[in-house]
Amino acid sequence: MKNKAGCIPFFIEDGQVYMKFMKPSNPAYGGPRFQIAKGHIDAGENPATAGVREAGEELGLRFKSIKKLIKGPKIKVTGVEEESVLHVFLALIDKDTKFNRTDYEVGATKWMTPEEFASKGRKEHVAAVKAAAARIKKG
Repeated sequence: MKNKAGCIPFFIEDGQVYMKFMKPSNPAYGGPRFQIAKGHIDAGENPATAGVREAGEELGLRFKSIKKLIKGPKIKVTGVEEESVLHVFLALIDKDTKFNRTDYEVGATKWMTPEEFASKGRKEHVAAVKAAAARIKKG
């Protein structure tokens, strides 16, 4: 089983959590639905570093924009890709944060509430997003 890492940028406005997700340009990269920006942990990286790097590549997140990095849930993922353990991190940012361009693996990015993601997101990631939102709401 492989270890992967991902990162969900988020902000809170009027008590509502907004999270940024990506949809692959090719379903072979994780399916046709919006999902957590994630990928393999490279040699010499820890899960947090890998998760932030993946968010940079797949969402355009700038490291300097992160106000606080929070360890989120760890989930087992099966489905389109090989079975893996996904270490999720949450990156608190300002609402007006600017993002860089994304890489070729990304067809689209979108801000969603956790509730929106539950109906439109990759099914294997829904539990992690719910757990992440609960962690954020606890402070």
